[in-house]
Amino acid sequence: MDFQPIRHLFEQFDAAEFSYFRPLSSSAVIRHHPEEKVPLEVLGYVVSHSDLDQEEAHPELAATEWVTGLVVRNPHRAEDGRRPSEEWPGRVEESELLVCALRSHHPLDEPREAYHLFLWEYARTSDALALRPVADW
Repeated sequence: MDFQPIRHLFEQFDAAEFSYFRPLSSSAVIRHHPEEKVPLEVLGYVVSHSDLDQEEAHPELAATEWVTGLVVRNPHRAEDGRRPSEEWPGRVEESELLVCALRSHHPLDEPREAYHLFLWEYARTSDALALRPVADW
């Protein structure tokens, strides 16, 4: 693989001294689907407005706001000595809240009765863990 273009990009941002490349010895992203539905306690919605292209094609959707994510209580939080799922990435169990992507969007004015954790995926870097929980209804 030719690394020269990416090195040039690092140089443009004066970040060349912080760059290095190493081969991956395992999968970069780890995904897990829980065996049973994990109910979620919703505290808030992440809302997006309808797309302008859709508004031209479907004027009835012009003012629609869509729920595209959820703010929930962490269902795998380590509380009272309770052990979180073994597949749950470490240290996330300390967080009280999660922001989840919503697999199936719906209009804000049509709330769903219940939501559950559909999957989670994460990747580790040398400095951090990036987690993407996904909910569904």
